[in-house]
Amino acid sequence: MLVDAEGAPLAVGKRFTVLSPKIIRAVLLRDHHCRICGRTYGLQVHHLRPRSLGGTDEISNLAMVCTADHPDLVPHGPWALVGNPNQPDGLRLVRYHDLTADQARHYGLPPPPRGASP
Repeated sequence: MLVDAEGAPLAVGKRFTVLSPKIIRAVLLRDHHCRICGRTYGLQVHHLRPRSLGGTDEISNLAMVCTADHPDLVPHGPWALVGNPNQPDGLRLVRYHDLTADQARHYGLPPPPRGASP
């Protein structure tokens, strides 16, 4: 729940967000493994552009990763998985704060904040 300074409710969101089993199955069939390290177990669907940054649940915005081994992905960490997940070697890991505003926009991410380094 989002509240204002006086504690009055402004918005109520979902407690959990759930992808449909069909979408998860489609991403797993496409990727078969973690798109970062290649592991085939402990996989979860990762949003390349997180929902909190305007991302969607479209398959072109999703990739399988073993998040237990890669917890530092955007929005919780400084690393972004960018590129085209529909290509076998279409994704790469980059430091989000090292992207220029144009590069971030190209990957569908908001420009990284400047001045403060994580």
